[in-house]
Amino acid sequence: MRQTLTENALGILDLEANGFAPRPTYFLYLVWKRVMGQRMLRAAASLPSPSGTATLRAYAACHPRGNGDVSMLLLNCGNSTQQVSLPQVAARREEWVLTAKGGDVSANAMELNGAVLSTDSGGNPPHLNGVTHSNHAQPFRLPPQALAFVVLLEAKASACM
Repeated sequence: MRQTLTENALGILDLEANGFAPRPTYFLYLVWKRVMGQRMLRAAASLPSPSGTATLRAYAACHPRGNGDVSMLLLNCGNSTQQVSLPQVAARREEWVLTAKGGDVSANAMELNGAVLSTDSGGNPPHLNGVTHSNHAQPFRLPPQALAFVVLLEAKASACM
């Protein structure tokens, strides 16, 4: 999504930087690898903008654990926060909300749940921990021009077991 909005290069490492600094795409791929499995599921999102184009996109996959959890990737291409109704098939959900640093989509830094992502002095990636919420008590809100991975924990989806 970042490249689409800013027309940036697709590389995951900044070769011009001192020591191959990771670009935001690097962290996106790390979270994808952790939560999105290979079996894709049907997901629907319909939230048209004033111009008539969809501003919210949704994708779903089985979680790599193969225990019935369902992973979703939600993209908000619009300029306002979107409230998303998630399937009520699980009591809990885990969220990874990725936004551009400071809301600047051309920035070469990304935030995960509000914290700026960067490697440590040894080049190791940070712990990419999601935030767990009750799926029934709190609606999910996706900031403008952001993406989120949401795992519906203990969904027991038969296609994912």
